[in-house]
Amino acid sequence: MRDTKAVATGSFHDLKSERPAHKYTDFISTTGLTTYHPTRLAIYQASDVLADWVHCKVSPYRQYGKNKFSRLLAHFSVGQKKYFSINIVDLYNQHRYAIVGEELSGFPALGAFEAMASGCVLLAQPQYYQGLGLLPGVHYIEFNGNVEEISTLIDTQDVSASAEISSKGAHYVRETFSPEVVFKTWMERLSLLDNIMNGR
Repeated sequence: MRDTKAVATGSFHDLKSERPAHKYTDFISTTGLTTYHPTRLAIYQASDVLADWVHCKVSPYRQYGKNKFSRLLAHFSVGQKKYFSINIVDLYNQHRYAIVGEELSGFPALGAFEAMASGCVLLAQPQYYQGLGLLPGVHYIEFNGNVEEISTLIDTQDVSASAEISSKGAHYVRETFSPEVVFKTWMERLSLLDNIMNGR
């Protein structure tokens, strides 16, 4: 039996602490944010408040230190090592819901597809899934990224409706994004590009 909590996964950067800092100033000044993954950061910061609804496995990308030596060490080590030591399929199989937190680049994280393929009902922001054939309410539950909404979203889900979304989401992801299908799609696109480039 799956835990009725959501599992939140992924990592987030603290761009104010990344070096060289000037590489991130345009992003920070344009978006007003200091991370590429604001939903993950918000869940991480609210993990105690959300503990009844979310099993938080979100972590900082690096362990940022205070002194120069610890900052130098952080630059060459990545906090994701601990995250990658998790058997992610087992983790997703233990939970009914998953929140992966999309990246501001406009594309969903790989973990979203792993969660859905494992049978989790994904709580996701629709704008990141446009063009992929995934539909809110059919393949995942629409979530606006506001962590204050998570408890209500989970508490109000009908178990049979969630089971149907889980089934449809898992089936769609396994069929549409299998290695064989992705390889075939890439080869078709490369062939088309080759024909265009060579005037065929």
